[in-house]
Amino acid sequence: MSGPHPWLQEPMLSNDAVLRHLQRELLAGSVREGASAVLMFDPSESEDARSFEQIRSLNPFAVEWVELVEYDERGLCEERHRIKPPSKKNARWESCDRAKGVFAVMSVRIRLLRYREAAGSRAPSGALNLPRGGARQRHGYVRSV
Repeated sequence: MSGPHPWLQEPMLSNDAVLRHLQRELLAGSVREGASAVLMFDPSESEDARSFEQIRSLNPFAVEWVELVEYDERGLCEERHRIKPPSKKNARWESCDRAKGVFAVMSVRIRLLRYREAAGSRAPSGALNLPRGGARQRHGYVRSV
């Protein structure tokens, strides 16, 4: 296994399942010992927020860093809509509401990942509570761009 392997969280392909798979591959020798996984989270999506908090709270020593990445594609989106307005059927998905925001990017050492097996181990839902401006965190370094 080499190079990047992107995935989107879906019921059958969660961050937890992929990270567990990568850890099994590491133990089998298919992934290099010092390998890290880089995950991207959308704080506006509740499943991403839960996954982020679960990984961060259960793995304080595995999280290498966290970076906030701001994006603003509203101008491009609005220009596209002037040229071709969204259809009524797809208006929700083609709106420019999500064209500006923040992603949280996290790097975790695969070898150091730990999991809580008990029922109800999911982290509480809610927004990602990340400071801006380079505040040092117990669970990694948070930098804003």
